[in-house]
Amino acid sequence: YEALPENNHGYFYIMTQLKNKANQNLELGQVEKANMLEMLSRATSMMMTPKSQNEPFKPYFQDFQEGRRSAKLEDFSLDDLAFFESIINEVEDVWLKARLADLLWLLRIPRKIEHANIAIEAYIANPIDSETWLHDVKNCWNRATYLARQIRNTDKLNEIKDKLLSAFSIDYPDCVYMTLWLAEVMDNHNLDYEFRE
Repeated sequence: YEALPENNHGYFYIMTQLKNKANQNLELGQVEKANMLEMLSRATSMMMTPKSQNEPFKPYFQDFQEGRRSAKLEDFSLDDLAFFESIINEVEDVWLKARLADLLWLLRIPRKIEHANIAIEAYIANPIDSETWLHDVKNCWNRATYLARQIRNTDKLNEIKDKLLSAFSIDYPDCVYMTLWLAEVMDNHNLDYEFRE
């Protein structure tokens, strides 16, 4: 697995990088490697909709007139999932690791709770700061909270709560809305019930 560039900015950026690497390998005649990178690019190409527990990922675009769209959950085959599962422990990039683990949690039958836990851990590995919060980091923390609640992982839920509270208490002179955005996340998940007033 080739590492992605550091300081990336959300899933669209990762999808683009993987797509570019796939094209480079195809030009070099490395078809198998190109196909694997293309598959990873499709996995990261979906838009995150963390408010929906049943449909957390949707296509980035759909052209109904042309009958074209980007990837959606139903596109991934059993072979794709087997590939994701075979590499999940080798993936170092937290964005890609979270997405693959989440797809495995959603699509693999029977489900493995370890995939949800891997996804949660990777999602909250994204640091909370005002520069990247709106570049999918907010979505990652939202999704991690839903997953932790879904699998009843109270330890992770408490860890998420503590980290959000810690971030909330920091001053963000470059972004007047950051504490509001953090408060919204905590309020949406009822993580602020102890000090809401």
